[in-house]
Amino acid sequence: MGETSRERGVAILPKAKSDGARGKGRAGHGQLWRGVEYEETVAAVCKYFCRGYLPADIADLMQERYGLKMSREAPYKYIQYAAAHNWLQFLGPREDRLSDTMRTHYPWLQQAEVVHTSMMDDVAYRAAVMVVELLRAYRRRHKDIVHIGVTGGYSMRTVAEKLAALLQQPIDGFPKTVVFHTLVASFDVDTPVTDPNAFLTYFVSPAIQHWLDVRFVMLHAPAMIEPKEMPKVLALPGVEMACQQVHKLDLIVTSAAVMNDPHSMLSRYYAEPTPTRDLLKRDGCVGDMLWWPLARHGPLDLSQYPYRSLTLIELRELPDYIQRGTQVLLALGPCGQCGELKTDILEALLHLDDHLLTHLVVDSRTARALFERVPST
Repeated sequence: MGETSRERGVAILPKAKSDGARGKGRAGHGQLWRGVEYEETVAAVCKYFCRGYLPADIADLMQERYGLKMSREAPYKYIQYAAAHNWLQFLGPREDRLSDTMRTHYPWLQQAEVVHTSMMDDVAYRAAVMVVELLRAYRRRHKDIVHIGVTGGYSMRTVAEKLAALLQQPIDGFPKTVVFHTLVASFDVDTPVTDPNAFLTYFVSPAIQHWLDVRFVMLHAPAMIEPKEMPKVLALPGVEMACQQVHKLDLIVTSAAVMNDPHSMLSRYYAEPTPTRDLLKRDGCVGDMLWWPLARHGPLDLSQYPYRSLTLIELRELPDYIQRGTQVLLALGPCGQCGELKTDILEALLHLDDHLLTHLVVDSRTARALFERVPST
């Protein structure tokens, strides 16, 4: 897809939706004011705001072009109204210098993009755009059905939300069918939002399903099991079906976490001292991807641990998947709850001999911290 105003970090306002029939809703909303509805006024004010006009200038423009007289403070009200309805948003732009440096240092990456932001939301949006581009590339290779594997967690939920928003309108050159596979079971017992089975419901939207055939292969299984129980669990009805289909994956979309972030799923699970937590520290765990622990020397061997995470694909298997043509997109941004950077896990992943990813979207703070450790050329 060519670069659009969305991709350059410009705030945008989608088509406003009326609150109801004219004369209904809060006073003035949905009613005509000199031939202009309230939401139409909001749209005009926000368009000028996005073009860089100050609110005082916007008031003058609204009178000059629409005959609507308002105070110089009034535009704030319309901008706030749009923001409250999630119509107005900021999209972090690409950081070209760091993106080029990333590609120079790690030329084996098929695509690497650094987003000029300190927010996971912006990383998630850019990752969703990259997913759309990859899906269109699959269609150009005459692939009508594309299989995407996803993991769980707050970051992945945000990527799914952004992707679903992009798919609300038909996209030219898209595959006919997209099949989402959940690759991990949920860790979090007190909230459903980190469970991939839950946030994939974003794609059940009628607006998406009227033009795109979306299907699902869900994993329903415990998050942690004893290693010796793995063959038995994978043979269970339902789990076996999900396991048998992972070889179809064309694309895996995942995030990662650092072990010292108290909000990561693994850290939360091992918040209290346990034998497994002690073993992870002993073995140099810096974080996890696909909810599998990773050290600087590579994925940890959990066969002798008391428990292991249940994942349909282990990290050590990713090089073989990549060799067969599966693409692995890592969306890496700061923790959405505390802002913890994920430099440790990124550095570990990028310096392994066996590559575990092919595509990367990362925030500029994490990338900058990485290159402070690995000087740029």
